[in-house]
Amino acid sequence: MGKLFKYETRKLFKAKSFYICLIILAVYLFLSVLLQQVIYNALDESELANTTFPTAASILQSSLSSGLTTLILAIFTALFVCEDYTDGTLKNICAKGFKREIICCSKFIAVLIFALAACIVSWICGYVFGAMFFESGTINGKVIASLIAQIIVVLGYTAVFFAVSIAVRKTGGAIAGCIVAPMLVSLVLSILDSFLNFESFAFTNYWLENLFSSAASGEKIATAIVLSIIYAAIFTAAGIFINRKQEV
Repeated sequence: MGKLFKYETRKLFKAKSFYICLIILAVYLFLSVLLQQVIYNALDESELANTTFPTAASILQSSLSSGLTTLILAIFTALFVCEDYTDGTLKNICAKGFKREIICCSKFIAVLIFALAACIVSWICGYVFGAMFFESGTINGKVIASLIAQIIVVLGYTAVFFAVSIAVRKTGGAIAGCIVAPMLVSLVLSILDSFLNFESFAFTNYWLENLFSSAASGEKIATAIVLSIIYAAIFTAAGIFINRKQEV
């Protein structure tokens, strides 16, 4: 496990896509905050009187859910996981006697490292760029709880993208699958809600997309954490099971 983990992490930090994806996140957040500042500067006095300006703290809190985090994570996961399949490296790794489950877990941990790096970069850039154009605001317990919940939701998304990438194994198809799969689940749940039409219950409220939005707004923190951990466990297990059944 240790040798494989070192191999995967070394490959992770040597990958150009690792740094390109993080730079894209930073640039997007800068442009997003800059656009907000331009919009607020364009308001007249009557509009400004009824406007609540964002703060660096509020931008920090929303930097994951309002940015490109999940999209970048989907693309990077597909690129990283499928690389060993497309270039034949996986066969050599298996030939050395490593179990598929260990290989799969090592890859998943490496992808989680990128997910953590993406969250940290988004948070730092969100706060720093927010402080450049707006007031700093206050980072209180509610903001911290929101950030913790969001990173656990990101863990759930990572598990979904990992399982899809393991199942598809082709880079192009995996990227498409990772992007489409969460939206497809949301669509199916929306259709189910429309048919059942419960007054006080909606399946879509308990999928990752809505959990992410709730966590970012500081609502249903416990629900977001618990369900995201459950999703992460289910899809991680699914990825390992699929990997075990596939031919190398």
